[in-house]
Amino acid sequence: MKVKVIERFKDSKEGVIREKGDTFIISKERFSEINSTCKMVAEVAEETKPTAAKSTVKKRGAKK
Repeated sequence: MKVKVIERFKDSKEGVIREKGDTFIISKERFSEINSTCKMVAEVAEETKPTAAKSTVKKRGAKK
């Protein structure tokens, strides 16, 4: 799941400082673990890429 940091904290499992506004991907279990003492991260809705629209322009046939 994709999360966004809402409060700066030291991510001891990854060995990095997570700054407010950073986004990263973690498991649901890790999400619960990080937020167990204080809400540090919030889930971010995954953006879905729009599918490319098919062209509706008809191609002209070859002249005979």
